[in-house]
Amino acid sequence: MELQDEARSHGVNYLEAASSSLNEGDLSEQAELSIKAQYVEVLLKFRSHSTIAKEKAVLPLLLPGSAGANAFQKSHTSIIRTKLENALERLAVALDLPLEVEWDENCQDYQEGLHELATFIIAK
Repeated sequence: MELQDEARSHGVNYLEAASSSLNEGDLSEQAELSIKAQYVEVLLKFRSHSTIAKEKAVLPLLLPGSAGANAFQKSHTSIIRTKLENALERLAVALDLPLEVEWDENCQDYQEGLHELATFIIAK
């Protein structure tokens, strides 16, 4: 019981299945995301950060206690935005995208990258 509680505290909800997978060697490292999926991930983070920065005044009202204050503080951090912008530019070059072009949600490449990202996150 103690072991199950400790496993739960680390995010393992099905200890028996995890233990048998570990013993049988079924656990393998996930391959890295493709450039397309990495681009979608950074694009999602960039858009989310932009929205948070735009709507920052409401964060302390929506999030209780220090969570709202921390989110408000992060919305002021230009370092995060700069890192996301640089990553987007680097990945756009790797994908050979024209300057100032971002995939939207209806783009086939965006949908494929999003599917890969979602599958990766679920597997992880």
